[in-house]
Formats: sequence, structure tokens, C-alpha cells
Amino acid sequence: MDSLPSHYTHATHQRQLQHALHILRSRAKGPAFSTYAAKLKEDCEAIWEDGRKGCESISLTGNACVLPLHDSTRVHSNRLRMRSACSCGRSISYRSDPFTLESANHEFYMSLSDKCCSTLPQHRLFWEKSTKLDDLQHWACVFIPNHDGH
Repeated sequence: MDSLPSHYTHATHQRQLQHALHILRSRAKGPAFSTYAAKLKEDCEAIWEDGRKGCESISLTGNACVLPLHDSTRVHSNRLRMRSACSCGRSISYRSDPFTLESANHEFYMSLSDKCCSTLPQHRLFWEKSTKLDDLQHWACVFIPNHDGH
């Protein structure tokens, strides 16, 4: 258990459990083997269930959340950060690995827009989510004028 993190996913739990059972199989023989194997599995399950479960969410880039199991009110994190450019490409900033499309495609760019892109002309591209005009969603497209103003 010393090599395990404080909390981990079900896949890690199963991998470590199989490893422990393999070691037991390689060293233990006799009529009580199945009893001890069942006891080992039961003990490992109890330890994992008692506060060592990790969040199972995967980011959009395929990396697991490293936080303990939590409800949907807490933001996921895998502590990975990447450099990304704003909508117009003039500013670069660090962003957390996104777990939702909204954080990947909206929140990051909106956080930079006041500092940079908001001064440029923007055109909205609509896509239909509903038949009601009020429910239409949009994407913003930023145009960077050439040196001659076009």
C-alpha cells in the first residue's frame, strides 16, 4: 500500500488487486489458499471503499481526474496545464486540462477576451439547439483586419 496514491480509480484498484493475488498465488499453497485469497480480496475492497476511491472522470484529452471521489459540484482536476492562444491568437495563457466542452471552448476564451480579443470586430455564427429563436446558441468568430483595414 505504500506505493499507492491516497486515492485511485477502479482500474488501478483492480490492477493492484490482481497483482496482490498473483503474489499470493506464487507464494501460498495448500487447502486454505482459497480462504486466504477471498480474505485478501475482501480486505483490499474494504480499504479502497473506505476513502481511497478516486474520481473516475476523464478529461477531453484523455487524462484522469486525480481528486478523491467527489460530487458534480466540485471541479475536476488532473493538475495538467497547457499553453493555449486566445481567439485572435495574439495572447497566450496557461489553461487547465478541460473536462467539459464548455470549459474547453468557452470559459477559457471568455477569460482572455476582455484583455485582448474584445477590441476586435466579432461575428456570431449560430447553430440551432431548439426551434425557439430565444434558445439559439452562438459561436463568436473574430476577424483580424489586414494592415490596409480589410
